[in-house]
Amino acid sequence: MKIYLCAAIPLVIFLAGCASISDLRKDKPYAQYSSKKSAKEFTACVSEKWESLSSHFTVNSRHTATGYAVSLSERVWNNNNIVFLLESDDQEQGSQSNLYKGYIISDQIIKMVDECK
Repeated sequence: MKIYLCAAIPLVIFLAGCASISDLRKDKPYAQYSSKKSAKEFTACVSEKWESLSSHFTVNSRHTATGYAVSLSERVWNNNNIVFLLESDDQEQGSQSNLYKGYIISDQIIKMVDECK
């Protein structure tokens, strides 16, 4: 019985960590940013910095109705689990952005966003 329990606990923790974009949006943003840069410039900067991370991560960017979004996913067992999502909307002067986080809290990743604003 102990063997089965030991094998099941990591699987439960792993499955609990998987998050979709809609799952991340259910919680309030981890951080909010105001920038003088446009949403396109801000998310392009973040994308470039996130792409310099380990090959265990995948960066995806897309245009939205009001700006841009960039997500950072971790590759685990041929699945991409979203660990950070940055949504940036254009404002009259610059942009307003929300950073959502999954199960990883990384000062390095958050610092990269801070450096771009």
